[in-house]
Amino acid sequence: MRLVHIRVIISRLGLDPICGSAFVTGYSKLCLVDEASKVFNGMPEKDLVLWNSTGSGYGNCGLLYKGLELFSWMRHVGQQPDGYTLVGLIS
Repeated sequence: MRLVHIRVIISRLGLDPICGSAFVTGYSKLCLVDEASKVFNGMPEKDLVLWNSTGSGYGNCGLLYKGLELFSWMRHVGQQPDGYTLVGLIS
């Protein structure tokens, strides 16, 4: 996973929101939430899919507190949650 991620960064696709969300999801499924958080934090523009991928990752790895912190931050910066946001946090 990390080798693919490095290649994507070198090719300059790493800042694409779709790629970012895919890597957050991939790292989260492996419970590598620190790596997923680094990808999330490194994205210049965070769309709803990226927020939801990160929140779901925390939920899937049993980190409800971190997910709730992310939800609070999401609301603070003006990003509106949707149904997937809440389902991801409690999954």
